[in-house]
Amino acid sequence: MKDFNQKHTKFNKKNGNQSQQQKKKGLKKHQKHRYHDVDKLQDRIKKESPASGEYLYDYKLEKAEEDRAKLQPEEFRKKYKINFSDLPISFNTILGLEKRKFIKMTEIQRCTIPHILAGRDVLAASKTGSGKTLSYLIPLVERLYVQKWNPLDGLGALIILPTRELATQVFEVFNSFTQNHDLSVGLIIGGKNVKFEKQHMKGMNVLICTPGRLLQHMDETPDFDCTNLQMLVIDEADLILDLGFKEHLNAILLNLPKSRQTILFSATLSKSIHELSKLSLKNAEHIFLHEVRSTQDQDSKNVINTSIKDIYEAPIKLTQYYMEVNIEDKLNMLFSFLRSHKKNKVLVFLSTCKQVRFVYEAFRRLKLGPPIFELHGRQKQAKRLAIFFTFAEKKFGVLFTTNLAARGLDFPAVEWIVQVDCPDDVVTYVHRVGRTARFKNDGNSLLMVLPSEVKMVDKLKEKKMNIQKLKANPEHQLSITNSLQSYLVENVDLKYLAQRAFISYVRSIHFAQDKDVFNVNSLDLNGLSESFGLIQTPVINIKGLKNEESDDEDDGDSDGEESNDPDGEKEDEVIVKKQDKLAKLKEKIKKLKEEKARKKLGLPPVEEEQNNDKEEQESKSKEKKQKQQNKQNEEMEIEDNTKANDKKDKKKKKKKSIEISEEQQAQEDDSSKAADENNNIKKAFSVKHEKLVKRRNQDVFSENYKKLRNEIENDDEDNFLVPKKKGQNQDIEESNYKINTLNVSKNQLKKIKEEGYFGGKNITYFTDDGKQLTQDDIRMMKYKENEKKALEEEEDLVRKHALKIEKNRESDKAREKARIQEKREKKKMREYEKNQDLIQRNQAILGEESFDEEGYDDQYEGEQIEEEEIQSGYSQQEQESIDSESEEQVVQKQKKIKKQKKHK
Repeated sequence: MKDFNQKHTKFNKKNGNQSQQQKKKGLKKHQKHRYHDVDKLQDRIKKESPASGEYLYDYKLEKAEEDRAKLQPEEFRKKYKINFSDLPISFNTILGLEKRKFIKMTEIQRCTIPHILAGRDVLAASKTGSGKTLSYLIPLVERLYVQKWNPLDGLGALIILPTRELATQVFEVFNSFTQNHDLSVGLIIGGKNVKFEKQHMKGMNVLICTPGRLLQHMDETPDFDCTNLQMLVIDEADLILDLGFKEHLNAILLNLPKSRQTILFSATLSKSIHELSKLSLKNAEHIFLHEVRSTQDQDSKNVINTSIKDIYEAPIKLTQYYMEVNIEDKLNMLFSFLRSHKKNKVLVFLSTCKQVRFVYEAFRRLKLGPPIFELHGRQKQAKRLAIFFTFAEKKFGVLFTTNLAARGLDFPAVEWIVQVDCPDDVVTYVHRVGRTARFKNDGNSLLMVLPSEVKMVDKLKEKKMNIQKLKANPEHQLSITNSLQSYLVENVDLKYLAQRAFISYVRSIHFAQDKDVFNVNSLDLNGLSESFGLIQTPVINIKGLKNEESDDEDDGDSDGEESNDPDGEKEDEVIVKKQDKLAKLKEKIKKLKEEKARKKLGLPPVEEEQNNDKEEQESKSKEKKQKQQNKQNEEMEIEDNTKANDKKDKKKKKKKSIEISEEQQAQEDDSSKAADENNNIKKAFSVKHEKLVKRRNQDVFSENYKKLRNEIENDDEDNFLVPKKKGQNQDIEESNYKINTLNVSKNQLKKIKEEGYFGGKNITYFTDDGKQLTQDDIRMMKYKENEKKALEEEEDLVRKHALKIEKNRESDKAREKARIQEKREKKKMREYEKNQDLIQRNQAILGEESFDEEGYDDQYEGEQIEEEEIQSGYSQQEQESIDSESEEQVVQKQKKIKKQKKHK
């Protein structure tokens, strides 16, 4: 077996070495043949690159059917590039696209990819869901492939995106079709480990990032180098500028090399994007694929270059609806709509994160039916990504979200988009609606509008949006206000969320820019609070907001200006007073800081002149106080003459009790001294007796303690009315009178019981031997006794266990002996059977040798009888000789007999 194992291992090593060598050869061949088509691709790009201004729109494809019959297939492909395989692209990218089933190009891809492959700057705009991501990812990969880009060459391309979710989506699309390319890709977004990104930044060829994190790495990471950058892509550029990343983008552009290709993409165009294009683009191709552009000729350059107006367009297969809803019935309408569309995939847009949080928690408790999710900016990055991917995989469900999910995110098979809160402008409406009806799918949208927000519908119609009015079916309407109120009463956290959602919604309307549509004073705050399930409307301090409560409390004054003027004057006075107080506090703080600084430095305090002025002021203030005190004393002397006599009597009684206690203590001391000389036992007993006496006096529920306490309280009341004098209310000496009071709080005093302080923990007990014990000591004694009992029980268990083990050992030994005997008997039987088999084989062999084939047929019966006699006549010596023969000899004899038979 050892030889076999050694041979097997040697065989595996040889095969392993051969397989490794084959892999290395294959890699070398792959590296040699990897860029074999680069020269051809460069030639094709030069020949097939279109002229500037030539774009293959959809309406130009009408002539393609006529030209297909006239032209040859190669010429037709060059002129009309419909599929990805018609482009001058490497075979590796075509394979990756075919795996993802990307075969035909969309309009934006036909117009932009040839110009980007030619190395031109591009500014493009198209509808949401038209395939903009592939239109810049494919030429990016081909640009690096043609230049034979390696990880050693460093960073070759940058893709800047506004949100983290959009960046992760682009990262996955990039990895899905670039499996056959050797490019390293990195995702750099907020909410991830910065140290890990810094360590692996050096070997990245393509970076997909957000602007804030990219600028952080430019400032902090020393290995970040972008001198060899070939391409810069900025997707959703208008959102990046709206979010306040204009300064970040300017700083990033300064750090990048000027010899680069830049590409800008967006679903909508505005003046800010045109300003950014002037700074970053050079001789760019302006491609705007909207309905306004599709009807115009491709040669009209004036129209293309002079388009600075805002451009908006919704998807073609989208049906748009709007509904007028009162503010009280907003959540009721939303709940009834979602109940009636259980098996649909719905996106619900709200204005604020806190509102999303409240609606999610409320509908989750109300048991809506379909699965519910929430997505907003206050969540952590890992949770946001998990929710994004789970909702994308679901066939039906509801996602409550903010404008975070309005840009670029691709949720497949979304059927309805519900906008509970009115969007800020037309741009946000277009991007929200663009989450459905993507590519070739259908979709629906519903906009809930308050009566004061109907002007937004007019603005949408001005931008040629086909919106239809929709009325609610009263049979399917449900009200959840009562159930919401009950949940808010039971759960305090949910009530807090409702209050915060109420305030955030009102603030969002107050800070909205379009005041023609959004007006805070037109809101019914009481109705809004009822819709959220709140019994009382929360108080909000916003300038320009009319409080209905203050109007109700007025006595019917018709002229609002006259009634509001004195309130304004009072408010001004209060503000002035507060400002004065703040100024004084600031001066005091400055002086204290100066004094502390002087003390630390070892400098003397402020000048003596200031100190003298302070002393004069203090002396004057003291004189005033003394005069006031004298007046009060004169008035109080007349009233307190009667009480002074009572006080003297009480003091005499106290002195007598003190003298009696002193005499008792002296007697006890004399007796204790005599006892010390005679016996030490009496001394110990007297000391214990003294402790008990003190304990009685200190006990809260003892009569002595109550008497002494009442006397002290009466003295305090008398002293409170009478003016104090020097030495009048001095404490009694400790040697004469002593009450050891404990520092106990009010909450602790409630716990005091009749047994003593804190449930009798400090009570002392005396044993028969004369030992002093507290309640804690007694508990410890009981604990030790219980511990000893437990140990004794454990010892008994151990002994019993040992006896069981000994018994089991004896039984095991007997079983082993019996088992060994059985094995021996079985071996003997096997050996006996083997010997019998050998004997039979040898007998058969010897019998065959004596056969004569000539008279075999006539003498067959006689030979059988002789064989039986021979077998019976074997002696023990012959059997031993046969047993001694080995198996090899028997096998050789059998072979010889077979050969003889064959020859015959």
